Amino acid sequence: MSADGTEIGWHRSGSGDPALLLHGTSDDSTGWASTGPHLAERLSLLSVDRRGRGRSGAGEPYDPERETEDLAAVVRTLDEPPHVIAHSYGALIALAAAAGGLELRSLVLYEPPIAMNDHVDVTVVADECERALAAGDREQVLRTFFRAIGEEPVVDMLKAAPAVFARFLSNAHTVPRELRTETWVSSVDASQVAAPTQLILGSRSPDLFAEGVASLAAAIPHSAVATLEGQAHIAHVIAPDVFSDVVLEFIASVD
Repeated sequence: MSADGTEIGWHRSGSGDPALLLHGTSDDSTGWASTGPHLAERLSLLSVDRRGRGRSGAGEPYDPERETEDLAAVVRTLDEPPHVIAHSYGALIALAAAAGGLELRSLVLYEPPIAMNDHVDVTVVADECERALAAGDREQVLRTFFRAIGEEPVVDMLKAAPAVFARFLSNAHTVPRELRTETWVSSVDASQVAAPTQLILGSRSPDLFAEGVASLAAAIPHSAVATLEGQAHIAHVIAPDVFSDVVLEFIASVD
C-alpha cells in the first residue's frame, strides 16, 4: 500500500537479485511478458502495475509524485535495494524517485520522454485524447498519442496482436493524465541520482527520445548509454532478447 492508501499490485517471477519492472503510458505490468522470461533467469522480478490499472488502485486525483511514493512503497517490501528497470513514462517515475533519494542498486531507463515538451504541445495532444475518450474511441487515443511522439506505426503493430492491443485500449484513459503532467519532470534534478544508471535508446527512435537520453547521460553521475540497433520505442516487446542482453550485461557489471 502506498503512502496515500492506494493499493499497488505486482506479480513475481524468477529468482536471484530483486528487480522492479515499471511500464510506460497506456501499458501495464503484462507489458513485460516478452522480456520477463529472459530477465527471470537471473533476477527475481516484481512487475508493478502503476496506479490506475491492473492490480493497482486509481488513487485519484492523479499526481505523478504519488507514483514515486508507490515505487518507494514496493521497495520497502524488499530486504535489499533492488535494480529498477523502467520504460518511457515509468522511467520518468523511476528517475524522479532515485533523484529524490530512494536507495536503488541500479537503474535502467529505457527512453524516458524527458524532452517531450520541447517537441510536443502536450496540452493540445491531451485535449485531443480526452475528446476521443469522451467519444468512446480508445483506438484514436492511442493513434493521437503515438503520432505525437513520432511512433504512430506502433498502433498497427499492436493491432496485429489482438490481446496486446486490447490491453493498450483498456489503459488508454491513462494517456491524457500523463501527458498533462509531463512538465512535472522539469523539477527533477538528475544530477542527484546516486545509483549506477544504464540509459537505453533505440537507433530508430524519434529525436525527442535521443535528446532526452543525451541530456540524462550528461547529468547523471554514474551513467552510460546503450543503443539498440534497428530498434525504436518498444524493443522490450518486439526484440526482448536484444533488450534483455543489454540489461543483464549492465546488471552483471554492477554486481
